[in-house]
Amino acid sequence: MKLDLSKNHFFETGKALGDMLAVNTVLQELDLSMCSLGENAESVKAIAGGLAANGTPMCAGGDQPYTDVPRYLVDGIRRGTLGSAAVEQQMLHFTLEDVGKCCRCGQHRREHRTLGALTSLDLSHNDLACADALVDALSKNVVLGSLRASRNQFPSEQRAQLRTTMHGRTLHL
Repeated sequence: MKLDLSKNHFFETGKALGDMLAVNTVLQELDLSMCSLGENAESVKAIAGGLAANGTPMCAGGDQPYTDVPRYLVDGIRRGTLGSAAVEQQMLHFTLEDVGKCCRCGQHRREHRTLGALTSLDLSHNDLACADALVDALSKNVVLGSLRASRNQFPSEQRAQLRTTMHGRTLHL
């Protein structure tokens, strides 16, 4: 299902859109291009919050987000190059076979569920000047496969962060 809300002016409705995205199980494509989102940073944060909630894998109980065992930590412990004694002690029981598993419940990432149906989002032509909330949301969302964010005013450093976060997915800047 696709929803085209382009060419609207969402000055105060970002929270409603974010709330809708957080519980979305049907909508696959959302077009918010040319919606003057850059004029209200709080609306962008609310939309990003909904985007993060929608695509974050949750543990079986549904109350805790998936938290993986990072490979670099396991490798660092094995090589003895990690440095922090507290982190090393916490990670001692993990092995390379645990990479990709959840620190909270021990299940593999693919065994966690997401609400996420949204696979495509268009935020182009919105005069967005800050991508921090968006980068954070995309780092948690594992479902969104395509983001259009061209014709915004992101600084080069944030453009690079978006590229890194969307690695392996479609990004149009």
